[in-house]
Amino acid sequence: MDYMNTPVSIIVVEDDQSLGRSLMDGLTELGFHVTWHERIQGLRTEIEQRRPNLILLDLGLPDGDGIEFLESLSMASGRPAVIVITARDRIQDKVSALGCGADDYLVKPFNFLELVARIRVQVRHQEEGSAAPTDLEIGPLTIRLLNREVMRDGELIQLSPREFDLLACLAKAAGDVVSRDQIARVVWNINLNYAGINNLIDVHMSKLREKIDRGRAEKMIQTIRGAGFALRSNDE
Repeated sequence: MDYMNTPVSIIVVEDDQSLGRSLMDGLTELGFHVTWHERIQGLRTEIEQRRPNLILLDLGLPDGDGIEFLESLSMASGRPAVIVITARDRIQDKVSALGCGADDYLVKPFNFLELVARIRVQVRHQEEGSAAPTDLEIGPLTIRLLNREVMRDGELIQLSPREFDLLACLAKAAGDVVSRDQIARVVWNINLNYAGINNLIDVHMSKLREKIDRGRAEKMIQTIRGAGFALRSNDE
């Protein structure tokens, strides 16, 4: 049965030949357009050429660590969603991968139908994003959601993928308070029960403040004690 009305492009990065072939065959049967890589080598070129919707990324690869590749992924327009598929089952590994830009994390062995469900969630997020406004304006701040670009007073600000997601989460709230639990669920796709997530939020929020508010008289990123965070401007 074909689940998709519009073909979705997926790159599987998995060095286990049995699993890699199984994923490619199973997802192809469901109507996805799938290619399979056993190594990181050549992967970036294919991403740039194919512009896939999603990458299924193993972490333990023969020619490099998946986390390092995840960190180096381009922030250019159309950055694909990434679901990590790995045998690493420690909470610290999951928090690290999500902090480096992964959109979801699935521990091996996993159920194929669960993987398909998670893929469909990421595709739905992309479809919802394409129907939403492409630019957000908050006072002197411009956020271009499709290009994943941020400018303040016309000056381009370089953000990591996770920093951009965090800023977009705050911006979409239109000045309302965003709780830590909302941030954990929207930005990292986990809840506050995971060890280390509060620290992860604090670290990324600190880095984001440094880039957005450094040297500015108006501090746009605000901490609302006991409630969460808000992105506000005096111009609003």
